[in-house]
Amino acid sequence: MEIETLTDRVQKFADELEAEKAILCTCKELFMNLSDHFKARKASLSMRSQSVEVKLQSLESSFRQTLESLSEREDSIPLCESEAVKQVQQRKQAAISEIEKPVSGDLGLPETLRSISMRMDSLGLIKFLILKRREPALLKAELPASINEAIDPPRLVLNAVEDFLDSKAAKTGTMDKRWAVGLLVHALFPDLKSDLCAKSEENVDLRPKFAKSVVDRALRVLERWKGQVGTSEDNSDFGRFGPLEALMFLEMVVGFGLKSQFDEVFLKKMVVEFSSRREMAKLVPCLGLGEKLAGEYFRAFTILHY
Repeated sequence: MEIETLTDRVQKFADELEAEKAILCTCKELFMNLSDHFKARKASLSMRSQSVEVKLQSLESSFRQTLESLSEREDSIPLCESEAVKQVQQRKQAAISEIEKPVSGDLGLPETLRSISMRMDSLGLIKFLILKRREPALLKAELPASINEAIDPPRLVLNAVEDFLDSKAAKTGTMDKRWAVGLLVHALFPDLKSDLCAKSEENVDLRPKFAKSVVDRALRVLERWKGQVGTSEDNSDFGRFGPLEALMFLEMVVGFGLKSQFDEVFLKKMVVEFSSRREMAKLVPCLGLGEKLAGEYFRAFTILHY
């Protein structure tokens, strides 16, 4: 009995040693796993730290470059101001010279356009365009450069648009004026297309820039124009708007950056109503309606055919 008891005790002791050995092995394995984990975390943190350091250096370099660029711009302001003043004086003198001399009937079409534009004579310009409407190709080619010679091109065009709206309200002589004013609006934004509505690689807006007072006036003109839309006998939402007027209206909305001032549904309806004009395709991306209109057409097609 004593021998069996001793054997049991030895066996029990051996079992306990095996259990403790297993525990030690488990602890060792856990320690190794934790050690590997912390080594990996340390390496990861080191890499992140290096990445942050590189980004900080890049940010610091970019910050220095930006400061240098701003400093250069600030230093160039006096020169730019003097150049602007000089240019204004030159335009002023040229305009005064044009105003003081009579318009000769012997001048060619480009010279006459330039002379009338420099006089800021919007009514005279409309009359001349109507008079020369049999030469549309030449007018379209010469008009952008001609109105750019004016002291204030956007004011010249807005004056013409307001004169057209006055005639429209009075219901007199709108057909010829509509065509002439359409040429002027298009000439003010000759390069208006989808790639100018986006931003360049330098994140710079490529559209023409106008003073706030000019943009505010353009908005007032467009609001007045919108108020003249009316409805037609066929329940069209644009009864008193023709395709050319719609194009002119949207060109001004885009050109003066006034899209946010108008209800998107209204603009969308106008585009759809006069989508037969091929020029509309250039304005749709500028109005931010490309994907939306495409989606609506797809849904309409699906409903119609399925």
